[in-house]
Amino acid sequence: MTIDVIIDIFPKKEVLNPETEAVKKTLSNLGYKNIDELVLSKQIKLSFKNLNEEDCIYQSKLMCDQILVNTNIQDYEISLLKKD
Repeated sequence: MTIDVIIDIFPKKEVLNPETEAVKKTLSNLGYKNIDELVLSKQIKLSFKNLNEEDCIYQSKLMCDQILVNTNIQDYEISLLKKD
């Protein structure tokens, strides 16, 4: 069985993200005035073979903490998608 892991990486709420602010301002200038919150994020998909769900999550967390995520300024969420 293959298990896909989706990692969503996004800035911590207390971190000012200039890119996000620029996009939000541009959208407002284009007439989209009702946007309360805008979060720019990135997504990483990993596929694991021959591992159980617990090991997939464990390895994904290790990868995030070691290299994929700058934990000083970013948070992440991990989701599992099972495939047969």
